[in-house]
Amino acid sequence: MSTSDIILIEVADRLGIPFETRDCTEGDKNALKAAIPSIPNKYDANVDGHSDKILDHVAITSIPEPLTLTPDRKREVLTAKNAALLVAKWIETLNTHRDKIHETTKILPHCLCNKIILSGKSYTAEAATVISEFLTSKDTFSPPLSHQITRLDMSDIIASRLEDEGLQVLSIFADVFTSGRLVEINISDNAMGTRGIAACKSMLIGQAGTLEELSLCNNGLSETSMKDIADILTDKFIINNSSTTMAQNLTKLHFFNNMSGNGGCLAFARIMDCCTAKRLVNLRFSSTRAGSEGSLIFVQSLHTLSINGHLSYLQILDLADNTFQDEEAASLLAMTIQGSDLLTYLNVRDCMLGDNGISHICQGFHNASDVLRVSYLDFSANELTKDGASSIAWLLQSTNIGKSIQVLRVEENELTSIGILSIANAIKQNPDNSIEVLGMSSNQCDSLGAQSLIRLMETSSLPNLQSIELDENLFPLHIIQSLTETFGESLGNMDLNDEEEDRDNNLNNVNTNDIAGAVGDLNINF
Repeated sequence: MSTSDIILIEVADRLGIPFETRDCTEGDKNALKAAIPSIPNKYDANVDGHSDKILDHVAITSIPEPLTLTPDRKREVLTAKNAALLVAKWIETLNTHRDKIHETTKILPHCLCNKIILSGKSYTAEAATVISEFLTSKDTFSPPLSHQITRLDMSDIIASRLEDEGLQVLSIFADVFTSGRLVEINISDNAMGTRGIAACKSMLIGQAGTLEELSLCNNGLSETSMKDIADILTDKFIINNSSTTMAQNLTKLHFFNNMSGNGGCLAFARIMDCCTAKRLVNLRFSSTRAGSEGSLIFVQSLHTLSINGHLSYLQILDLADNTFQDEEAASLLAMTIQGSDLLTYLNVRDCMLGDNGISHICQGFHNASDVLRVSYLDFSANELTKDGASSIAWLLQSTNIGKSIQVLRVEENELTSIGILSIANAIKQNPDNSIEVLGMSSNQCDSLGAQSLIRLMETSSLPNLQSIELDENLFPLHIIQSLTETFGESLGNMDLNDEEEDRDNNLNNVNTNDIAGAVGDLNINF
């Protein structure tokens, strides 16, 4: 695609001019140019080897982008009177924005606003009605804002409302957006249940051809509710003479802090089975009360997508608080990682992986090390010992993850000083590493582990460090003082440290061969 094509697309996006195809045929380009004859600073230039009349990028970027409508940050129950005041403020802002665009382009934009955030207020049914009438009005703005908005945040909008009124509010707002234009929907932090899903169903189904990002977090979704969601996202519909599903078009899917259990895993697996368009980028399925059986079903569906090449664009994978204690589940997850070439973020916190499971995960990363550029890893709360730490150390030393990692969290394990020594020594092997955050709290770590981390700073082996968390360990007071002097403001709160017990003072309790192996070239005396 030539530079001129890219610029024309940017013009279309900024002005909200319909530009259905992204193939940029000559007819499309000529139609767009004809629609904006008075934008200044056109000139002839040779672009990508072709003489073409293009638009000055400086002029284009001076065109104001569509606005995001949002209420103020004050937490309150919004009444009809206050909703009317909010609408009046929005109208004034939008008119000013429209005038500014017209002054720049000499045309009236098709899109003044492409996103609305309703989050943070609790709406009465009357207030919701006032705002919905404003959004759907054809007299105030043309096209109505409900036809301009593509991103909708309806999270946390019915707190403190009785169930019937809360459902009414959800339904009123949902009915505004049934036109099939929404790319993103966030309805998190609302007590939903099956009735809440039913209240939002018309809105969800209405986006069958456009929805790409869906967040349903902290909604109290049960197994039954998850089945309802799965039915909506996996039901087939016809678009452009082809059969497809809403799930197939998703790039982002977040389910967090619900209570769907093993049955919810089965429903979510149905959704995953339809994500076959190689579009999924950001996936969160965490804290759903999933047991071993449900977690295995879910990870099997992920693995199937991976081996068929459908996760080739996956970048963010958050699976915290699932149950991957079975070796089969850990192995399948490792193979899924191996087939996700663009993965940069993995959270498997509190997944009962144990040392064996974390070994599988590290092996999966190792097998894909030539292509992965991982920046975030969270292995916390997985009952890891020094053996698990050895696997992590091996991963950091033997792959480019040792250089690319920015956030490494291993809190709430049982690594002990030996495990911390192993990881510290691995970090030292990559002195030009990118680590900004290091989380090692609650690991039964004593003086030797602390000294290894201090040594990293003394040898300039953490050049980018911004935060290190070491609370709830076993450091004596003089070690805490050394840590504070070494890390300064980067060191997190140490109020819960147990300075009464430093088992490293008695080397009879520590295998010195283990220490020697972990220390490597850190030059720590013991």
